[in-house]
Amino acid sequence: MLRQQINTPTLKGYEHINRYWDPRLRQPAAKILPGEAYVSKTGEVIVTVLSSCVAVCIRDTRIGVGGMSHFTVPMLSQKSSEEHARLAAEAYACWAIEQVTNEIYKQGGQRAALEVKVYGGGPQLVAEAPDDMGARNAQFLRDYFAGEGIRPLEEGLEGDFPRKISYFPDTGATRVNDIRTRANDTIEQREQDYNRALLRRPDLGDLELFV
Repeated sequence: MLRQQINTPTLKGYEHINRYWDPRLRQPAAKILPGEAYVSKTGEVIVTVLSSCVAVCIRDTRIGVGGMSHFTVPMLSQKSSEEHARLAAEAYACWAIEQVTNEIYKQGGQRAALEVKVYGGGPQLVAEAPDDMGARNAQFLRDYFAGEGIRPLEEGLEGDFPRKISYFPDTGATRVNDIRTRANDTIEQREQDYNRALLRRPDLGDLELFV
């Protein structure tokens, strides 16, 4: 379970991601938090936990390179025009997805060979955020990929519980487990931290952001 047990290098730009040895799966794992992404070209599993946030899993089926992005679509701010806020929010969400696709292309991937799976958009756990935040995130993904002419191979959107997603980019396999009972408020705290980090981003202007 120590970091030094992992012999395969990570791709440049993803060195900050928490990687560890999963003794049950007997392979390296990378755990991403809200606002993070990870791409792998080796036999790793990418893990995240979602509530109202969404995760997009993308891989090139020819070369077995793929990754996951975990994000939310920023809410509109009453301080700015609706059109400006909408475009800025969509730009942020598209950037979150393109982090993964652009890295896959850098590794030799091609758009025609991409396979997409989408998850999340479940219950809102941060008290000050609107209850329909998960549904808004889910609808954004449906609209985004419809506009791109891409039909996700698997869609696990909305629902009543947070989910743990385990994605194997070399094979495309995914394990989805509902989290029906929890011993602590770790999920809520991570979402709250993500929300605060988004609010500090100067390039997002006056958008009001929620997880």
